[in-house]
Amino acid sequence: MNESARSDASVEVELPELADLRSPWLTVMMTEASAYHEGWLRERPDDYGRDVRALLELGSTLRAVDYVQAQRFRALVRERALEALAAVDVLLLPTVPFTAAAVGARTVDVGAAQPGDLLTELTRFATVASATGLPALSLPCGRDDAGLPIGIQLIGRPFAEARLCQLGHAYEQATTWHDRVASLPVAVPTPSPSGSESTDA
Repeated sequence: MNESARSDASVEVELPELADLRSPWLTVMMTEASAYHEGWLRERPDDYGRDVRALLELGSTLRAVDYVQAQRFRALVRERALEALAAVDVLLLPTVPFTAAAVGARTVDVGAAQPGDLLTELTRFATVASATGLPALSLPCGRDDAGLPIGIQLIGRPFAEARLCQLGHAYEQATTWHDRVASLPVAVPTPSPSGSESTDA
């Protein structure tokens, strides 16, 4: 997205390294989180949820060479992103590749031959800003057929948070997606045979 020539100008850029970013990002995240929580995890393990504790324990098993290689790849992706941002004002990506999943769902439809793992797909595009250390802003940009909101994210140059906020504000002045509320079923109490109330959606 380039505003230097025209307000609606856009340029397609290719960052093929993003397809391989999630695994190195997880390695860095889990290793550093495990190091930070090491003392508490040893002294107060029951204070952690089972899923979080499992990730922290896994992080402690990763090798130093894995961490170093992951950091090298992260640096490469950051370099490629900065090269792209030298030609455009911001990078425009989806926030997530699907709209809100059903409560309790573990897989989601992302248009592939097989459903995608929910947690993997949730972080597919969020890892870009996290791994590169670049500022990002998510905005509502539409609705799917069920009326659920669709999000886009803007990723900017280092320390360009103010510019991202300016662009986000300009976008919201030109659209009304941020003012719209999704229509969701309302829970209505109904009497049960025992006389107490139950809730139906």
